[in-house]
Amino acid sequence: MSRRPHRVLLIEVNEDGTVGGSHQCLADLVDRLDRTEWAPRVVFYQDNRFAKAMAERGVEVDAWDAQRAQERRRVVGVRGLRALETGVRLAGAIAARVRYLRRHRIELVHLNNSPCVGFDDWLPACRLLGIPIAAHARGPWFDPGPAWSRRATQRFDRVVAISDFVASTFVAAGVAPDRIRRVYDGIDLARWSDETSAEAAPATARVEAVMVGHLRSWKGQDVVLEALARLPPAIRKALHVRFVGEAPESDRAYADRVAALMQRHALADCAEFVGYVPDPRALLERADIVLHASTLPEPFGLVVVEGMALGKPVVASDRGGPAEIVTEGTGLLFDPREPAQLVGHLTRLVEEPALRQRLGRAARARARDFGVDRTVAEVAAVWRELLPSSR
Repeated sequence: MSRRPHRVLLIEVNEDGTVGGSHQCLADLVDRLDRTEWAPRVVFYQDNRFAKAMAERGVEVDAWDAQRAQERRRVVGVRGLRALETGVRLAGAIAARVRYLRRHRIELVHLNNSPCVGFDDWLPACRLLGIPIAAHARGPWFDPGPAWSRRATQRFDRVVAISDFVASTFVAAGVAPDRIRRVYDGIDLARWSDETSAEAAPATARVEAVMVGHLRSWKGQDVVLEALARLPPAIRKALHVRFVGEAPESDRAYADRVAALMQRHALADCAEFVGYVPDPRALLERADIVLHASTLPEPFGLVVVEGMALGKPVVASDRGGPAEIVTEGTGLLFDPREPAQLVGHLTRLVEEPALRQRLGRAARARARDFGVDRTVAEVAAVWRELLPSSR
């Protein structure tokens, strides 16, 4: 008699209004799980397009907008007693999660974002019920506050780090190395590795570059603009850069600074901001170059892999994940503190079509190491470590 599938709860805690790479990675994972072994249920703290799409495909999905609003305003009578208020709020949240886990017969919990969130409610709820809990680390460790909370981030049964760089930050924060598994994010190679995409791009009089990412102060759009301002006039005339993405409300000041840079350096002739595009694949296909310029270490760099899979030469910051993805001969790395390096790379790529083609071919081959099926298999292997009956 075959065993029923393990009931796994996956939780996306983002609730700042943005929908990005963590949502896509969660959707890819859930879609490809072997349903004879795993029965996934998903909680989104904020409703979004992925929640609806998953539900339409038969996945059990809950959007917690109302519950999260209630939890944030749960304690109103002890507002002046901050410690007591926090304690009452957390006790209520833990109790709610215990009830939820029991009601849905969950056997394993997987946080989709970071061990630095969920340590104060999901972790203790799982400990009370004896349920194993893993957490993806989609960014470096950050200090969650008091000493007890820092210690709690070390207590997850497994931490799934999306790059060696991310893993190193959790080791430095005291997480035992034997609890960490590095699992690179992956893409749907069938969708992104179109062998004709580079050849199908329409010929234009200018070399087209694209940079995809939210306008955040560390994403480096300003670095690219400074490099464009330094390009020799002939190269600048031959290049056009398209920036895809919008600024969250918290980064409006940065967006204003970027707009001021555009105006100060008179870059409208070679750069444009097109705003948010739900699916930027078509823009990446039409591009001759894919740019990445994060000034802080990028946890992974999914758009880097996507551009490479489409056979595009990628120019990326040498911080964090991209330095692990882009190996020698498969793209170009630069120090975002040194705009002259980016100027040199752009100049070469504009002047040397053969270099673009050579890097693009090597990039496509390298991208095959980052298929989402491998990611799913490695995450499932982590879960089996925590569920003895799956071994």
